[in-house]
Formats: sequence, structure tokens, C-alpha cells
Amino acid sequence: KPMVIVGAGILGRADSAALHQTIRAVLADGIRHEGASIGWYRKPDGTKGSSQQHFAVYGREGEACPRCGGVVHKIRVAQRGTHYCPSCQPKRT
Repeated sequence: KPMVIVGAGILGRADSAALHQTIRAVLADGIRHEGASIGWYRKPDGTKGSSQQHFAVYGREGEACPRCGGVVHKIRVAQRGTHYCPSCQPKRT
């Protein structure tokens, strides 16, 4: 039974397939919305993309998670701001 090693964990076939499908869907959404123009990024014609208008938790520190109602947190990862819901995305030890 093939497995994929992800970080410190291992995914089985079903979880690996679900992850693959979700990654493809997220990338397709980003392309459809023509990228995220959070800072200085602009498309070649100078206009902004609209992906940032569809983010579930990015930029929503302290607000309710749209999935579970928990509080969205912000941390720094490699000098970048990262937003997450600790209920939906618990730390694994």
C-alpha cells in the first residue's frame, strides 16, 4: 500500500489522494481568480488579482473561523505571517 511522507507524518492512499485533489482545486481557484494581490503584486496589465477576497482565514486574526467558529490566530513562519484556526488545524506532536 503506497504511502506519502508529509513533514513528520505519513499519509495513506486515501488521504494522499484527497490531499492531491485539494491541492489541484486550490491551485485552480488561484488561477481562476488571477492570483492574490495582497501587497505590491499586479498582473501584467497592472490590475490586481482577486484571490485574496476568497481566503478563509488569511488576514482575519482574532475573527471567527468560517468553518468552526473558533478564533483565527496569526503566527510567523520563516518571516511570513501565517493565519490558521487551532481547532481546524491542531498542532501535531
